[in-house]
Amino acid sequence: MTISTESVILLISALFVFWKLIGLTCFTAGLVRSRNTNDILAKNVVLLALSIAFFILVTQHLVFSNGINAYIPTFTHHLPTPALPGFEYTRTLFELFMPIIPLYIISGATAERLRFWPFLLFSLFYLGLIYPTVAYWTWGSGFLHQVGFIDYGGAAVLHISGAVASIACLVYLGSRKGHYDQNKKLLPQPGANIPLAMLGAMLIWFGSIGLNVGTALIHAPQGLLVANLSLVILNTLIAGSAGLLGALLLTRIIYGTIDITLLFNGALAGIVAISANPIIVNSSIVALIGLIAGILCMFAIMTCRPLGIDDPIGAIPVHGIGGLWGIISASFTYYISGVQNTGVDWSQLGLQSLGVICIITWVFVTSLIVWSIIRFSIGLRIKPTDEFKGMDIITCGMNAYPEFIIPGQEKS
Repeated sequence: MTISTESVILLISALFVFWKLIGLTCFTAGLVRSRNTNDILAKNVVLLALSIAFFILVTQHLVFSNGINAYIPTFTHHLPTPALPGFEYTRTLFELFMPIIPLYIISGATAERLRFWPFLLFSLFYLGLIYPTVAYWTWGSGFLHQVGFIDYGGAAVLHISGAVASIACLVYLGSRKGHYDQNKKLLPQPGANIPLAMLGAMLIWFGSIGLNVGTALIHAPQGLLVANLSLVILNTLIAGSAGLLGALLLTRIIYGTIDITLLFNGALAGIVAISANPIIVNSSIVALIGLIAGILCMFAIMTCRPLGIDDPIGAIPVHGIGGLWGIISASFTYYISGVQNTGVDWSQLGLQSLGVICIITWVFVTSLIVWSIIRFSIGLRIKPTDEFKGMDIITCGMNAYPEFIIPGQEKS
């Protein structure tokens, strides 16, 4: 494959990932209550601009550095390779979207409570410290890359890290007002715009095709994508479909009805799971990975809610559990020297477990420290009275759906 062809593939993949970001925004905006919609839109659009600028100035120079050692990256000025300038510029374009994905996950999981400016402040720490270290370990010249840890598409680097950083925030943030009644019974707080959430879920699915293709092109063993470009796309569709069907089956058995939002989450969990290794020849294994991801995600959602883990969009189960299962399942079908190996490899399973433990520990501890500093300095959560009014008024001074606001609604 020529360099120019690789550049074109990566360029198209980058545009697909941009649509994924749009999908994540629509999905979150559709599943929060109407009085908190503009806050999500403001966070995500400002974060997009902030992350792009910060990536160019700081993040990429840490991720692609030589490092002090295999564990600690250093700031090394990163320039496109003179021999491959076109491809390197395109790679920079693709890579700059990567750290935005986990931050959008955090935006959704902490929706309706986390204030605008503390979120952006944490994002700077994430872009300058937390993400570069994980990406350096896995995708750079760090120790996880050296030992053979498999995460081609970011199941751990992007998805698990976003979920874990969200959990660290929820330790301090707590649940939304009205999430439980006086008897500690869970009260439903449905999203304001399910069609918008469905559009978002489909765009995430669409964008994930580009994410998996691009990351496989960059991070998978050399030459694998040449014959398997269509396979990566097919696997993304199969895993998402299987995850949705798994969620459908489980919700029908348990609730007797079809919860459309849970179906979305099941599909997304399957997509997240297959991102760890989207180059699998056996479609049956891909379907099984997606099916199990969808079922595990549903169990996780049903477990999180009674435990008081208030995640309005199900981001933590989707990205955390889906990503964890994806990393573990990569031990079943993987490549060594370009040859596919099928069956559980216990040494590879050990490497996968080691890698995910290191990433979870690093992200949780550093995130908890940063959230603690922000909490005790400028605060994290909006006031209870402001929460009932809605974050749209507090953050943006206007409602997203002004024609549907009923006088006195902010008190409910």
